[in-house]
Amino acid sequence: MTKPVLEVRDLVKHFPGNNPGETIHAVNGVSFDLRPGETVGLVGESGSGKSTIGRSVVRLNRPTSGLVRFGDRDITNIGEREMRPLRKELQIVFQDPYSTLNPRMKVGNLIGELVKLHHRDLTPAQRREQVTALAARVHLNADLLTRFPNELSGGQLQRVCIARALAPNPKVIVLDEPTSSLDLSVRAGILELLGELQRDTGVAMLFISHDLETVQLVSHRILVLYLGSVVESGPSDSVFAHQAHPYAQALLSADLPPDPDVELDRFVLQGEVPGPVHLPPGCPFAPRCPLARQDCTTAKPAATQVGPNHFAACVRVADGTNDIRKAPPQAVQTDLHGQYQQEFLGRTT
Repeated sequence: MTKPVLEVRDLVKHFPGNNPGETIHAVNGVSFDLRPGETVGLVGESGSGKSTIGRSVVRLNRPTSGLVRFGDRDITNIGEREMRPLRKELQIVFQDPYSTLNPRMKVGNLIGELVKLHHRDLTPAQRREQVTALAARVHLNADLLTRFPNELSGGQLQRVCIARALAPNPKVIVLDEPTSSLDLSVRAGILELLGELQRDTGVAMLFISHDLETVQLVSHRILVLYLGSVVESGPSDSVFAHQAHPYAQALLSADLPPDPDVELDRFVLQGEVPGPVHLPPGCPFAPRCPLARQDCTTAKPAATQVGPNHFAACVRVADGTNDIRKAPPQAVQTDLHGQYQQEFLGRTT
């Protein structure tokens, strides 16, 4: 098996809260590998820690604890001076392309500044050739290089951002919701482009998205996140066909099918997502889980293998009682939610 280009072990990231002494537990012990030519997808609700993981692995955030290894080097806690030469190997594309580009610079200069920064040995003529080649690589018409960002569409702007990320020939690209603000047809073009670039260059990608169909389409493996923890992980086809964790089952049941005449088999979760300041004890999903029982609150469940390279962190997996459509009455789940509200938030339901 190919050696991982990126290894993440027990990644934890905390932020200070708004009140003195408060801690926001954004990421809580996430582990995964990313290999050359592979795409790993991160899915989960808003606040599940997806973007924080992406920013942490490229060291835009300094991890609180854990390990981030790039190649043979531990980059978890190295200083900015040591990190700077590695920046070209670890690139990120953000959700809103317009906000990441200088509106007063022309597109050709926006791409050119990355070429100049990372390829200092090139002459001005060679840099211009490189900019033109990068534009062609992302299927951006050459005449757009003389325009300003406000003259381009959202899809064209995202292609500019991808071209900038490709300029230093990176080994890893983090894509943080790169298609969420785009129309469906434009989104398809961007996804085709990413697949083409990965086949041509072998770049590894960490793909973050709310769109479950998109994640399934582009990802080789998937991590399902809830409150900063991985509740299920495995090959894309396996996770989407056989969800083992109750949260993954509920999340994927919410995905709308392309055919409006298809009858929905949806499971709607009760209650609100607990805040990241006061995490529930044990399984983070227990306060909302229709299958929760008392031992779910005593310790965080370990990942249990449910298939080839497919794991789920649920105590009910072992005895096969993890199907939310066979859930017992909601009384147990409601009791646990009330217990969490009273003990850890200091209020009653």
